[in-house]
Amino acid sequence: MASTTGSYRKNAEDALTVATVRRLWTSNYDPVLPVQPHSFAIGTLLPALFYLFRHGVRRGSGQFRAAFAPPGAKSAATHDVASRLVGASRVGTRGPAADAIVGDLVLAHCLEAQRHSADRAAPIIRAYPVHYFASWLDLPAQYVDVRGLSDMLAAILAAQPDGDVLRGPQGPGEAGAFPLGRFQENLLLRSFGEAVESGRKASSLTADSFSAGAADGLSVEQTLMVRIAEAVGEAPKPAPGDAAPIANQLPLARVAAEEFGEDFRVLLAQYGDSVPLDALMAMLETSLAVGLTVMVLASAQLALSILDTYQPVPLEVRVPLFVDASAGSSRELRDLAEESMAHAYQVMRRLPTCFMTYRVLEQLAEEDPHLEGTLPPSTPHGRDRIVALARLLDSRHPRAAAVSDQAARQCRRLGSELSKSQGPEDVMAVLQETAVHPVQRLADGLARLMGYAGEMPFVQLLSSSLVSDEASPNRLVVQRRVRKTVAGVPRSADARALVLSNTTLDYLVHRHLWAVTATGACERRALTLAEFLKTLRLRYGLFVDVAPPGMPIAADLLRTNRLVLEQRLRDLGLLVGVNDSESMKLLQPRFHHQEVHDVRSIS
Repeated sequence: MASTTGSYRKNAEDALTVATVRRLWTSNYDPVLPVQPHSFAIGTLLPALFYLFRHGVRRGSGQFRAAFAPPGAKSAATHDVASRLVGASRVGTRGPAADAIVGDLVLAHCLEAQRHSADRAAPIIRAYPVHYFASWLDLPAQYVDVRGLSDMLAAILAAQPDGDVLRGPQGPGEAGAFPLGRFQENLLLRSFGEAVESGRKASSLTADSFSAGAADGLSVEQTLMVRIAEAVGEAPKPAPGDAAPIANQLPLARVAAEEFGEDFRVLLAQYGDSVPLDALMAMLETSLAVGLTVMVLASAQLALSILDTYQPVPLEVRVPLFVDASAGSSRELRDLAEESMAHAYQVMRRLPTCFMTYRVLEQLAEEDPHLEGTLPPSTPHGRDRIVALARLLDSRHPRAAAVSDQAARQCRRLGSELSKSQGPEDVMAVLQETAVHPVQRLADGLARLMGYAGEMPFVQLLSSSLVSDEASPNRLVVQRRVRKTVAGVPRSADARALVLSNTTLDYLVHRHLWAVTATGACERRALTLAEFLKTLRLRYGLFVDVAPPGMPIAADLLRTNRLVLEQRLRDLGLLVGVNDSESMKLLQPRFHHQEVHDVRSIS
């Protein structure tokens, strides 16, 4: 009797062929979201971006473990790093307490141990992006741990209008703000590359070196990161094989992606050289968190809407989220924010079947001799391809009947194989439900065979984008365990409420004090509180003083939410106002920008 996901896959292979199931039995669908749905750490993305932009390829294995781990050990710990730095006289600390002092500094500012441990014997899992040389450390040890997110972010920021993979600038005027392989012209590398002498050959693992003569402005943590990288000796090798180049694949939510790219560029251009390092890293990682949350949810909603309507839908779509400005201190606001967030997670839980439907349609279209070669390309933007696939479900499409008949045959074959091995009854019932389109029956059945856990990677992807980790100052949600009754059975569940942390407010205010004009110029503007709240709604789908569509909220609660946020902004020094007039409630920066007033080179 079949009882495992592995045996169900064998049933599917016997019914549909091994090659077909190999393509379908996955969680990914790159034209919607070119990432691996699973958990990840926001803090791993910036060092990965450093490497991608410098070398133009994905990172492979490096020398961090060989440089610091004891013989036979699987990983290095903080005390290994400190001992090596002190023993090799790479830091100016000596004496019996030297290892402990350097270890604490490294653990606090340069490297993170497993589970945020403060134990210097705990394994090191990632490097903080305190300096460009963090990219010389192959942390996390497996590049797959960044889930393809850094590749997608690089494609968004590089903004190359065509091509399957990213390429370096081919001529004048093509560089933009984030060119591959050009250190001094890349806004991100330049901001984190103080005292780096960059070689011209980006493919060389030792092209970059530390310039001691230009290091006077480095902080202690930056200097330590440089010393760690020097002990490693070289950048990690590129990923082997054809997988090394960076795919030029953007998410389905094209407008959200473009707006994230603009946010990231403006923040670096205006504050990259003037904001204290810790604050800059926090704001950049918050920019990644906010941008990814919006892109993930908007892409998911677009994919579902296109599948429901068979038509292209406006790319400006946002999944509305109510914000608890009190961060949980008001039970009523918290409950409303949890209800709103529950809807967002419901969107993510629909993705396994949605993605499987697109994969099944793509497989059927490529096997149909009348459709072979007619699908629009999926890179850099996949909307046209996705719409073309969804239209195959419309009975008015000339090949709809043929696609439907082929899917129905596959449903019968799969049902027959499952029946032989006494497969799950709910899947066999789905495959036989004649009131449902055969493609959707087949997709639902395959998604169920992959297991209930098939939805969890998508839930984890959203949770990681929201930074639900309680130890992170960048987190966007507050999470708690609650008891719920489902079908008369009490169960534990996670309830999450969207909040705006102080770091998030810092980032959003500093970003939107600057407006990018149609010509690409970046201008400082007078930003009122009302305009700021409107920007949160329209650009990010974050609702504070207005109820999200379809969610009635009492006016007094909305007013309270706004007043709480206003007071928090005042307490942070981000809001001034000489009277109660809304037009006089102006936002202001805590950090002054550098002298950059034109970002046409980064538009």
